Amino acid sequence: MKKLIYKTMLIIVMILMLFSQNMSFATMADYTDEQADKKLEQEQKEWKQEQEEKIGKSSNNYLKNLSVENYSITPEFDKQTINYEIKEEITDDSIEIKAETDDEKASVSGTGKITLNSGENNIEIEVTAENGMVRTYFIKVIKQVKQNLRLNSLKITTEDKSNIEITPEFNENIYEYNCEVQSYVEKINIDTNSNIENAKIEITGNENLKEGLNQVLITVTAGNDEKVVYKINIIRKQAVQIEEKKEINYKYLAIIIFALLIICLIIATKRKKSKKGKHNK
Repeated sequence: MKKLIYKTMLIIVMILMLFSQNMSFATMADYTDEQADKKLEQEQKEWKQEQEEKIGKSSNNYLKNLSVENYSITPEFDKQTINYEIKEEITDDSIEIKAETDDEKASVSGTGKITLNSGENNIEIEVTAENGMVRTYFIKVIKQVKQNLRLNSLKITTEDKSNIEITPEFNENIYEYNCEVQSYVEKINIDTNSNIENAKIEITGNENLKEGLNQVLITVTAGNDEKVVYKINIIRKQAVQIEEKKEINYKYLAIIIFALLIICLIIATKRKKSKKGKHNK
């Protein structure tokens, strides 16, 4: 009987220890949940206020027309289509972009005289509706590179010297690349050279990488200030969130302990009756 009581007490103590451990995690979880709730409430409030301000305002953020002076864009303009390009290589240092909004209450930016870098240029034209909604149109333009100004190699590594693969494979005439890195990578190293002696190479955006999309620009400048820009789109993966332990309900704990005590009493009663039966025989 004493052994049974000791075993029961030991089980109860273990349950209480487990419960107290979970409670410490629960306190943290409750605090985090409270913060999350407050943040969500604030965001909902701001969203509601923003929607109230937008009521009655136009959401039309389309262009009525889009053109580049002295050049043709492909495909033919359609307000539903956002991606365009000029097929021929351009030798001019700049182009003139003209655009008209579909709604007179909307505004447009990214038009007028646009200075071009040698190589690929991706021009953005933003249309903002009266209610603040934005639509972006894109025009890809290739400016002819003088003096054959290019990169002749491109290697990307992490700080621990692990190679990072890019797509497509490097080619001096391809100016945009994509790659993906793990969540712990905050900086990448870029090893590259130009095929023109004494060309200046400037790299920006390769440090303090944030989760999601990052853009790294490699600008190659010749002595006559001619430039060619290569772009690398880097996706930094999101860190895995570890789910916190949940609080054990006092009600369930009490039921478990009570059930254990009842089981012990039943077992003890049966043993008592068994011993009495043997003694009477």
